Amino acid sequence: MFEFDVTGIGAKLISLEKNMLKLSDRNIILALMLLQLAVCLPFISSFPIALDEPFSIFWAQQDLGEMMNEINKGNNSPLHFILLNGWIKIFGISPLAVRSLSLLFSLLTLPIIFKLSRKIMSSEFAVFAVLIFIFSRFIHYHSMEARMYSLLIFETAVLLLLTYDTIFNGKFRRYYFILCSLAILYTHYLGIIVLGSLLFILLLYYTKIRKDIGYGILISTGIIFVGFIPGIFVLIDRISEGANSTWVPAAQWTELYGNIIRFFNNTLTFVLTAMIIIGLIFLNFKNNFKLIFTNFITSKNLFFVLAFLIPYVGMFVYSKVISPIFLDRYLLFTTVPLYITIAMIFSLNYNKKFHLFGMFVVVLLLIFSVKFSPDNNREPDKMAQEAEKYRRSSTVFCIIPPYFDFTFYYHFNRENFKKMKTDKVEMKRENVYSIYNLSDINIVLEEAENIVLVDDNSKSVFPESKIYEELWLWGTMEGEKVFKGEGKVTSFIKKK
Repeated sequence: MFEFDVTGIGAKLISLEKNMLKLSDRNIILALMLLQLAVCLPFISSFPIALDEPFSIFWAQQDLGEMMNEINKGNNSPLHFILLNGWIKIFGISPLAVRSLSLLFSLLTLPIIFKLSRKIMSSEFAVFAVLIFIFSRFIHYHSMEARMYSLLIFETAVLLLLTYDTIFNGKFRRYYFILCSLAILYTHYLGIIVLGSLLFILLLYYTKIRKDIGYGILISTGIIFVGFIPGIFVLIDRISEGANSTWVPAAQWTELYGNIIRFFNNTLTFVLTAMIIIGLIFLNFKNNFKLIFTNFITSKNLFFVLAFLIPYVGMFVYSKVISPIFLDRYLLFTTVPLYITIAMIFSLNYNKKFHLFGMFVVVLLLIFSVKFSPDNNREPDKMAQEAEKYRRSSTVFCIIPPYFDFTFYYHFNRENFKKMKTDKVEMKRENVYSIYNLSDINIVLEEAENIVLVDDNSKSVFPESKIYEELWLWGTMEGEKVFKGEGKVTSFIKKK
């Protein structure tokens, strides 16, 4: 009975495939971009600006000089901030405005993935690779987050395309390669891993590269190195700091497959995808497995396998030996070659009906598990609304941990946030202070009628803080409410 159903669905999918083949690649790409727009745009403002987004927005809206001064401290790379700075000047700082830049880069990534896939497989499998990308929960979320990851993925995809054409088509687009390499290095320090992996692959394939192109690659690498000199010393400092202390958790062996599970939304989708692939291998054994295997082990196919494995395994080894960097979002750029590799495996199946049915099942599972409206497990917008309820003529709002102040104030008074400079005058005028202990604002408390403590799970980062003990000595609790992510808003009235 199951065999009959599979055959029937497979036949319908073959008919759909034939109709799709009548479309040009350009029309298919446009349809895929419209699809991602349709599944992202309605939900782009459905979850609150939180976590690291307010930091990006605050510094991106500053004058370039002040912004670069902060960035040069070594915590961030400048390119995304610079792009977001111009974007904010045109569109503002609403969630739709600041997140649409990330969505734009995600949309631009789709035709690159499709074009890369078409290098080694037919259009239906290229569509499959793009659909995995669109409906990956992790990609979906970061396509709508006001951070640099969407840009990093786009740059990785472009560099993969340029590297592939260099090796297999004898086309080395020197200026594009230099420009994109510098762009990725100045987007995130992970860019050095992306670029290093691709240069290593170029070395592995050196016999396929003409001598004149090889010299061009060497010269281009030298130009890239010179162009990145301003960031090299900062990068060295970051590596040395990471070797001694880092907030990134230690890499566990289970994360080798755990992160891939995340890239496929959940365990069920990952396991069923693996089972379908095993089914494909079994069918190939029954038929001409040797021929299929020979078709798989080609230099072009191995290019994508290596483009995934070298940075993925390399980052794990680095995390085990030197310093932890094997983090799910740090590995996002590896999804481009990963999804192409998965589509490639499906494309090599002997039974056409079965592989089309398998792709249909995988995409269906991804759609049902994607969470179109992401949940970042934070409610700073509701916390700001709750804090506002306790406002009196002389209310003092205390924010802890101190770095939560940008997040809180973005939702508390967005118009003032947009005007706010590094001196935080706008916050001080409304008696909003980021503190560690109550003694940080002793002078302000002399006139305070009540204190509203906005706590974003401070106990996890500052367990030694005595803020609550100090508040109980200062006043009596008026009310308290708990929010997602162990956030809490508590109001204290001064003792008479």
